[in-house]
Amino acid sequence: TGWAILDYYMRRKAAYYWFRRAAAPLKVIVRQLNGHLITRLVNDTLEPANVTVDLGWWRLDGTEKVVVSYPVDVQANGMVEVASAKTPTASERDPRQWLYAAVLRGRDGVAMDQSVWLERPYRELALEKPAIKAVPIADNWLEISSPVFAHAVHTEDHGHEVLSDNWFDLLPGVPVRVRLAPGIEPASIHFKTLGSPNDN
Repeated sequence: TGWAILDYYMRRKAAYYWFRRAAAPLKVIVRQLNGHLITRLVNDTLEPANVTVDLGWWRLDGTEKVVVSYPVDVQANGMVEVASAKTPTASERDPRQWLYAAVLRGRDGVAMDQSVWLERPYRELALEKPAIKAVPIADNWLEISSPVFAHAVHTEDHGHEVLSDNWFDLLPGVPVRVRLAPGIEPASIHFKTLGSPNDN
């Protein structure tokens, strides 16, 4: 309990990871304004960035998506509006089964950041049980993915650094890369979620 992102013993709470992602120097942001979903890219670094932003609609069960990719150039200490989409009515797109999101990718195509917009709280979503897959790749990295939307994917780290990121959402079919802390073996990492059927 409490507002701190670290506890008395300097152990990391779930909010620590959310705050660190929110403070990333290169950030994609989706917000609703006047009936439209606005996607902006913010660059707080001292170098221009040439990236790609995938944005659109993902069905939570992973069976369908309507997504467009935009190449984006943003100047140092700059911000650009990538796109604006009209918010659909519930009859046009069931908010319990769909989400709107933007995925920021670097020149190598790897997802660097994402912003998810929900029209309903998590408890009202028609979530499927995720099948989270973690694949070791070079330089002590893991690539985490799920065929369906997964909320608050995490491993129990008891507040200590085990992964470079924790407590994140997975979009259907969009992998997230996290780095293992020194001395941590991939086989020791087991992921859980919140809000999905039969969570354990």
